[in-house]
Amino acid sequence: MSFHPLMVYDRGKFQKSERQIAPEGPPFALTAERREQLFKELTQLEQRRRDGAVSAERFATRRRRLVADLEQIYGEIDGSAAGPRGGGEGVAA
Repeated sequence: MSFHPLMVYDRGKFQKSERQIAPEGPPFALTAERREQLFKELTQLEQRRRDGAVSAERFATRRRRLVADLEQIYGEIDGSAAGPRGGGEGVAA
């Protein structure tokens, strides 16, 4: 059956998805390498702020997230994952 008089409805051709599911990669790990990457991002962000390339609001939001991620990584590397979470409130940053 076709909803258009001149169009052939072929379920095998028109209703088949061509998408492929990517193979699952390695699990995300909070490692020393990730710590170095985040620290580099933080350094670059602060430089861009000094150069006036980043707004104060964007800088504060991104910096708060980077510092919170770094604190979590330092906690996991030290073996105490109970560090601060949720944006770093109450932490000297």
